[in-house]
Amino acid sequence: MGGVMRLVQKFVLLTIGLATGIALGCASDPWRSVRVEDTAASYHRYLNQFPDSRHAAEARERIAFLELLRDPSLEGYQRFQADHPQSELVDALRPQMDASAFEVARFAGTPEAYASYLETFPNGEKGARARGNRAYLEAGGYTSRARDLEEFAAAHPESDYAEDARLSSEALHRRDEESFSRVGLVIRIAPGTGEVQRVADELGRRAMLQYKRAGYRLVNVSELEASGRANEIPRARLVIEHREKPIKSSVSGEDFIRPGMQARTTVSLLAEAGGTPIWQREFKLRLSPEDHRAGSSMLFSPRAEPYWREFFVPVASWPNQASIRPPLTLSREVVALDSVGDRIVALQANGEFDLIELASTQDSITFAHYDRPKDLTRWSGVRILGSRVLIFGEDGLEIVGFGEQGPFRVARLARPVTGEVYAAERSGDELMLASSRGLLLIDADGGNPRRLLGRPARGLATLGDTVVFSDSEKVYISTLALIGRQKVIKQLKLGHEFGPGRLVAHGDKVIVLGREGVVVLSVADPSKPEVVSRLESSRIGLVSDAALIAGRVFLMGERGLQLLDPRAARVVEVLDIGPSTGMSEMGRFLVTIKGKELQAVDTAPILAKRLPIRSHSGATGAASPAAD
Repeated sequence: MGGVMRLVQKFVLLTIGLATGIALGCASDPWRSVRVEDTAASYHRYLNQFPDSRHAAEARERIAFLELLRDPSLEGYQRFQADHPQSELVDALRPQMDASAFEVARFAGTPEAYASYLETFPNGEKGARARGNRAYLEAGGYTSRARDLEEFAAAHPESDYAEDARLSSEALHRRDEESFSRVGLVIRIAPGTGEVQRVADELGRRAMLQYKRAGYRLVNVSELEASGRANEIPRARLVIEHREKPIKSSVSGEDFIRPGMQARTTVSLLAEAGGTPIWQREFKLRLSPEDHRAGSSMLFSPRAEPYWREFFVPVASWPNQASIRPPLTLSREVVALDSVGDRIVALQANGEFDLIELASTQDSITFAHYDRPKDLTRWSGVRILGSRVLIFGEDGLEIVGFGEQGPFRVARLARPVTGEVYAAERSGDELMLASSRGLLLIDADGGNPRRLLGRPARGLATLGDTVVFSDSEKVYISTLALIGRQKVIKQLKLGHEFGPGRLVAHGDKVIVLGREGVVVLSVADPSKPEVVSRLESSRIGLVSDAALIAGRVFLMGERGLQLLDPRAARVVEVLDIGPSTGMSEMGRFLVTIKGKELQAVDTAPILAKRLPIRSHSGATGAASPAAD
């Protein structure tokens, strides 16, 4: 923005100078010389020499004008306007300051900032855009109401949020028009596969079990066709295709591939037979000749356990790929992210980060870049806490603030002080850290570090006055005052095998991520924490991150993005997104990152209340079990 403002300054100085050039010929010689030079220093000299000149007021006006050009700001413009209401320079500055003031409001990203812009520039060039942005933010993003999103996009087409509102509305309508509650199962086994019927039965059994757990109905298409009930076949299909074949020895680069057997199973979920898959994945198994018995299927070998551990089938109730926005490619690889409003902080492993605006999921704007000194430190976590950004990891903690020149380091606490930092949260006016050295408390600017508990803490969440933290075996519920006295309210033993680690909290719920699954807790009454649900990794795969939106739990992991039912007891929707290295809530969106790819998932059509689902014949049926 600095380069743009310098061009604006030169343009304004040129146009103002041309407009007043004719009048200079009539001025007295000292004043004429000053006007030709037209600098703040020349006007100050003139006032020192001729304090009572009839040009004194104009000289002071020019000084204020030039100082504003040198250091432009909305506050300075408003002050100049108040001090010189009749000045022609106000009109000359307005178009240039309009764009600058709008960018100031956009950077703040709040209804109040846009209101301030509109008060100063009621007829500004960016007025319609600002009014739309303000309306959207005041409504909290119209989280899941199709009609509101439609009306907003129609009323405020200039808004930065209009296109996403339109896309959300379209996805909501598509969800209601194309929802399904019954799915037809099709299993195809390639010729030459051993134990064909046994393979088909086992794949079908596992698929039926997963659909039963989710509360959906899966029906066998071949059985319906054989019994003359083809008219009952659902339009949605789950297709499982399996093949096994020998692999000859070969050389690929420097690698020698030994002979053996290879199995491939492709699982596809389609809203319409023959249509584009909602979800598709391939599962592979490779065995050496000695591990495979001729005439048998590879899937029943004792060495097939890794295959069955990974194998699963997805569940869905509509073409939910409509809620996945196209990925955006960033300039740098990202290891973690956090968000507030439509602002995202994307962290790199070297500790540098970008502050990104994602008002539109079709595009991103980088507002600022934190360019920290190059060293050997590594960073893996980031949190936005108020006006500060905290980056942390194996080498400690760094606190970053924002000034007129951009991000700057406020404080740096090295590993000898903090240990490895796993999580950071706000606790009143201070900051609390979960680290290998225990629970730590520091001032907001990084000063006065002190250890509250010596036990290493892997996860941390604060919900009002309640503090929840975990070690490698237990989850503890306490308060800051009790922790200071080395006490807790309650502790829940989940076990070393489960391995509780990261905590994700919202409202009165806490999601505990462990090595062997996920536990969802309610801490509405901290003295009586309730285990809402416990899901083992055999049911949900390995989970790397989680989020809570509108009270619903989303899990990100090797199986993609999974939505749990309102009781957090079962998976009711799976979205085909690859595993990410980070996920964050951004209003009605979940934003994920993998490498350089930033991707947004619109949860509005997923979570909104549903219209009655119609069967393939057009008759109204029961609502999906995934409905709220």
